[in-house]
Amino acid sequence: MRRVVLAGSGSGVGKTSIAAGLMLRMKHKVQPFKVGPDFIDPMFHAMAAGRPSRNLDSFMMEPEVMKEHFRWACGDADLALIEGVRGLYDGLTSTEDTGSTAEIAKLLEAPVVLVINARSLAKSAAAVALGFKQLDPEVRVAGVILNNVSGERHRRKATEAVEQLAKLPVLGAVERGRSLPERHLGLVTVEEQGDLERTKEDLKALVEDVNLEMLLEISETAPEMNVRKEPVFPSGRSGAKVAVPRDRSFCFYYQENMESLERAGADIRYFRPTDGDGLPEADLYYLGGGYPEEHLDELSSNRDFLDGL
Repeated sequence: MRRVVLAGSGSGVGKTSIAAGLMLRMKHKVQPFKVGPDFIDPMFHAMAAGRPSRNLDSFMMEPEVMKEHFRWACGDADLALIEGVRGLYDGLTSTEDTGSTAEIAKLLEAPVVLVINARSLAKSAAAVALGFKQLDPEVRVAGVILNNVSGERHRRKATEAVEQLAKLPVLGAVERGRSLPERHLGLVTVEEQGDLERTKEDLKALVEDVNLEMLLEISETAPEMNVRKEPVFPSGRSGAKVAVPRDRSFCFYYQENMESLERAGADIRYFRPTDGDGLPEADLYYLGGGYPEEHLDELSSNRDFLDGL
């Protein structure tokens, strides 16, 4: 299984925009993953890849179980693209790996492409790259993408520095000022982006300079890993009816939670209370997080939903 981790030198360096843009450009069937607990970034992965993104969270799931789940999720994919969380080495503590992108990269034996915020950096970009490359020899940093470059001269200088001094290939660069809109909790969600086709085109254009062939070559250096045919979730026949609001207000769900319910025999019924849907009959109501505070007028006018709850 070809696989690669897209990690960052820190938070806010453009990992999600770059990951989504790369998936949109690829002709291969990509299975996306996100390290750690995150609801919003996987929405962009799913939009770009045309299939659900999955979380790799070593705090919520035992590492070996998580690895088996990874093998199953990759069953029919050509490539696994794993977006990291925060900086590559940032985790639960200041010195250990738990909860970090580095931990996942080592567990899956996946090479790492590092996204660096190169704003105002030239030779210093090489120092950043070299530090990440050398901090943990078990983490194989195999390439770099430069973000926030200001022009051709800046791109050339930073690229030469990283390739000559850090001895790492630069897959490409992203120009300054090109990113997805944000608000509290992260990016504006996919459903609220407006013109999705325009968003997709913008994301593809964002990474037009990134060398996809080089990225695929790096992914092919991962050791062989066989896929798993059966999911790790236990099966059952509960027959419970589970109603799940899924719209602009309630959109924070993990794919694995939905699949666990389905494997247990639950009949999941999605509805959109923000758009006026009433409360379905069910044995259980599962309300995910999201942005209900942004849609108070629509929700407060849906009396069937509120009174029913």
